[in-house]
Amino acid sequence: MGNDKEQFWSGKSFLRTDDGNLLSYDLARLLVEHMGKDWEAFKSLTLAASDLDAGASAAREHLGIQLGELVCALLDRQPSAAWEPDASVWGVEAVSDAASPAVPASQ
Repeated sequence: MGNDKEQFWSGKSFLRTDDGNLLSYDLARLLVEHMGKDWEAFKSLTLAASDLDAGASAAREHLGIQLGELVCALLDRQPSAAWEPDASVWGVEAVSDAASPAVPASQ
């Protein structure tokens, strides 16, 4: 997956060892800072969010926003569908599954 935007949405960019890692945390901080202004709606979004779509469905449902449009606005860019999460290019393994050790069901 060479698309840096999709690496961000899939979570893979947070595991990078280059500037992509720092940029990912900066963009995530901006998103949380903006969406967290309405704490109750943001809390609902975080409880409903799924890594399968980078929380896009929850953002639409609980905040009435498109994540890609919000990123474009925060980066002072024209809205573009290219900034929307596209899970079809992420591959089959979610980052949360790859980065987390398996926890036995008995715990």
